[in-house]
Amino acid sequence: EAATNPDGTTIDSNPYGLLVLSDRAVVADAGANALLQISLNATVSTLAVFPARPVGITATMQAVPTTVVRGADGNFYVGELTGVPFPVGAARIYRVPPAGGTPVVVASGFTTIIDMAFGPSGEGYVLEHDSDGIIPPLGPGVTGRLIRISPTGTQTVISSSLVKPGGITVGPDGALYVTNRSTSAGAGEVLRIVP
Repeated sequence: EAATNPDGTTIDSNPYGLLVLSDRAVVADAGANALLQISLNATVSTLAVFPARPVGITATMQAVPTTVVRGADGNFYVGELTGVPFPVGAARIYRVPPAGGTPVVVASGFTTIIDMAFGPSGEGYVLEHDSDGIIPPLGPGVTGRLIRISPTGTQTVISSSLVKPGGITVGPDGALYVTNRSTSAGAGEVLRIVP
């Protein structure tokens, strides 16, 4: 980050989302607003930079990418938490080619995306850390949501009763495993959800 600062803003790195592949690791860096790759010889390079966007008349909001998954098409899909003021419905999902390039928005209308996964039939699952906003007047809330995106793009809420969830994976049994109460010391749990 200090050497390249991909987004050109404050020097800040928070490698949050990690995808390990056979030939490299891919990292969603929430602080750098970038998708990075780490080669087998530990060389770090930038695959994509996620742009800030206007909020209101004079403010801007950073993307804050938190998760990266690879689709059946070989592309990377990156979810954003968004930055301050964390508007409800402002988080998006981007597609990035496997060799890197300009991110393209492929889905929108989410709030504070914390993780994503793909199911066996190509459906996507989006985990929202706090669906009613982090900052007042709507927040600070604790309600997280799990949303399914069909291969045609239809969004369906699977659960709206999660509490500050932190991660999701699809098990070999086809069920979803979600970490819940991720900010509650001693109260965290893993939920099994059959979609």
